[in-house]
Amino acid sequence: MLAPPNAELERTDQLIQQITEIRTKVAVLQAELDGLLRSLSEQRGALQKAPQPFAYLSDSEGDAAPKPAATVRCAASTSNGKRCTRSAESGSRYCWQHKLAHSR
Repeated sequence: MLAPPNAELERTDQLIQQITEIRTKVAVLQAELDGLLRSLSEQRGALQKAPQPFAYLSDSEGDAAPKPAATVRCAASTSNGKRCTRSAESGSRYCWQHKLAHSR
């Protein structure tokens, strides 16, 4: 049996060395990618748990928290002529006390 020529043997050894170096680089890159994915996943989880500032100002549906009901001040005047400082009841212009007084 004939031995392969030296040039062919050297070329094969160089290719094996190149493949080994590339495989090492791929392993390093894979480790970096895994670290980045882990960091992004943690950041995403933290962002999902955090309250969204000014979310109630968003116009798009589904991605914002429900808007809080607007507080309306009672429209009645007190006995000394100043405006009542209580909040009006839902669906009314008056607070509970003035609503009763204006219904009579």
